[in-house]
Amino acid sequence: MAEFVEFRCEEWVSELESLEKIQLFEPKEIKSLVTKRREFEYKIERRSKSKEDFLRYIQFEVDFLRIINARREKTGINANKASIEHKQINRIIRLFKQIIFRHPDDIKLWMSLFKFCSDVKQHSIVSKMLVRMLQHNSDKEDLWVYAAQWTMENEKSIANARQFLTKGLRHHPSSEKLYLELFRIELEHMKKKIKVKELASKNNKWEPNEITENIICGKLVEVIYKTATKILESAEFKVDLLNVAKNYSDAIDIQNKILNDLINAHSKEEVTWNAIAKREYDGFSCDWSILKSEGDAMDTAVDEEEKNGEKSPLRGRIQKSIDVYEAAIKKLNTDKMWNYYLDHVMEVYTNSTLKPKLPIFKSRIFQNAMEGALNSNHLTEKYIMNWIDTLKKSEKQCTKLEELLLKGVMLYPGSLPLWHARIRYHLSLDEGEKGKELFKEAVTKVTDCVPLWELVIEYCKLKKTPDIEEIFKDGIRRRGRVAQAIKPLYLEWLAETKGVEETRRVFETSEILHPPCLELYRVMVKVETKQSDCDNKRVRRCFELATLYFGREDTSIWLDFINWEMKEGDAAKVHEIHSAAMKSLTPEKADEFMTEYNFIKLNFHS
Repeated sequence: MAEFVEFRCEEWVSELESLEKIQLFEPKEIKSLVTKRREFEYKIERRSKSKEDFLRYIQFEVDFLRIINARREKTGINANKASIEHKQINRIIRLFKQIIFRHPDDIKLWMSLFKFCSDVKQHSIVSKMLVRMLQHNSDKEDLWVYAAQWTMENEKSIANARQFLTKGLRHHPSSEKLYLELFRIELEHMKKKIKVKELASKNNKWEPNEITENIICGKLVEVIYKTATKILESAEFKVDLLNVAKNYSDAIDIQNKILNDLINAHSKEEVTWNAIAKREYDGFSCDWSILKSEGDAMDTAVDEEEKNGEKSPLRGRIQKSIDVYEAAIKKLNTDKMWNYYLDHVMEVYTNSTLKPKLPIFKSRIFQNAMEGALNSNHLTEKYIMNWIDTLKKSEKQCTKLEELLLKGVMLYPGSLPLWHARIRYHLSLDEGEKGKELFKEAVTKVTDCVPLWELVIEYCKLKKTPDIEEIFKDGIRRRGRVAQAIKPLYLEWLAETKGVEETRRVFETSEILHPPCLELYRVMVKVETKQSDCDNKRVRRCFELATLYFGREDTSIWLDFINWEMKEGDAAKVHEIHSAAMKSLTPEKADEFMTEYNFIKLNFHS
């Protein structure tokens, strides 16, 4: 092992001597570099090799490369640049290859190598390693997609990208991701060929041939579409293909074909109606008249300019999309269809780019959709909250808001957000008794009711109501999460209103009750440290109790303790606390603690 290490060390000598000669590094820095490299080399040559040792070595070399580049930029010294940097880059790549050879299933390692190679413009390495990665990980369809995308973006090679995807499809013959990406790159290919034709035609240099014309006309794209949809017949997949195609303005024909297939084969699926509505909203109409019920009066005629990709005015586009949704819920009165409808209405209503436009029209369609969903029992908690938020902004809608808040908790009696909104509404009107009455009802129905307690307590503190202490005590008596949340709030209130002695008395009583509450100790530390004659023994006791109960899993309490001793207590005790922390914390938490501890020391001494 030693012979291999020393042999590699000899390889560095000329390189490091060059860095010293051109005065980028001091002799002592070079000596330190050699020592550090030798340590890493011995670690990675051990019989039991550690992945972490390789990763630390790689990070060390990457940092070294950055330092070289930074110093060159600062000093303007560019001597031997190509030679030195090339060797350093090759060393890092070699280390990556060594660890990847041992852990070929670790995708993060491959991705880290590719990122590094891309950063240093070593694209040829990536090309070769992509093939090796896929040989070891052919079962992962995402990697075939990644390889194709990288090849398209960096090598601009549609042929190679296509080859990756077709090979991937041999391993994953029914992969939606692979077919979607193949569909996309063929659309990209078509787009580029159209541009080439346009430029060549302007200069009278275009020489048509059958293959190129088939690509330009979208026939190759259509072949991919037909092949994919024979294997993957779902409406959702066809909509995904449509969403890819709509990013290409020259692909109107294939977009219309997909829409027609959806209309003809998937008329009873919500995703089809949603796709048609979105198409109308984007300003590209299609003939969906065969889906209409006989009584529908909506105009679904397609204007000639819309067929050719011309966008219709905003109001018309919005209305046409709403017409589709209205027709859809008559055919498919399902939660899923209503959710598509309401999501679309919310998008239109809240779209910041549309906000100044058509406010009355957008408000009307929003209200109509929400009312319709409520009346047909398809208004979920999420949309009720959205509706409430919009009504809050209008002073004229107070009655409607109150009705909706009541309706919401009737439909969803266990909903924390709805009860919180309802109680908050009445408290905001200074209807304290009404708010508290609703609060008492809500805590019997809502499982996680801590935010309701916090809301009412905040109101009582603000208004200085005489029953606030009884509310605190009632919360503490309930035990569980409620008591854990209320105890520190009660302590804060006591400190603000009744002084430190009463706060200490209640703390002594509360802290012996199980389960212990970490926030209780934190609050008491704040109370004690705010005293003009702060008693360090009391502060220290709070920290010691907190670390006793929570010091195995929680690093923050140890770090807070050390911070306080350094700044306000006795810095001589820090070593003792550090030792206690390392003994108490789990190994994983101890590593986390050491990292933060070193930062504290660094900041304290700087």
